[in-house]
Amino acid sequence: MWCTGYTQLKLLDVNNIGKLLHKCIPSSWASSSSRAVEWNPAEFGHPPAGWLESVWLFLVNHAPRDLSVVSGLPLIPCRSVERSVPGGAGKESVVVELVPLSTELTCLARYRAAEIND
Repeated sequence: MWCTGYTQLKLLDVNNIGKLLHKCIPSSWASSSSRAVEWNPAEFGHPPAGWLESVWLFLVNHAPRDLSVVSGLPLIPCRSVERSVPGGAGKESVVVELVPLSTELTCLARYRAAEIND
């Protein structure tokens, strides 16, 4: 039996994950559909640690062939940078640079400078 009335709970499925993620990510991320954003789990208003892995796990299980529902969202990690926390007395946090997912033909390459032969 379903309850009637209003609630903030939504059943997560492949049809609404894109809309729900747009509402959950920082507003500055949503407006930067063509550039990289910085994700710092320690920063207020940013998604917590582990959210990116959870999103990808959901997509692998529920939308393995069609990622258009999350196209344009910053879901591709590029690099991690350690930064000191302001007022953190020497504490450091890891900031991850994320780029938007594109469903157009894209090539991602990862290399180390030492692996490149001149």
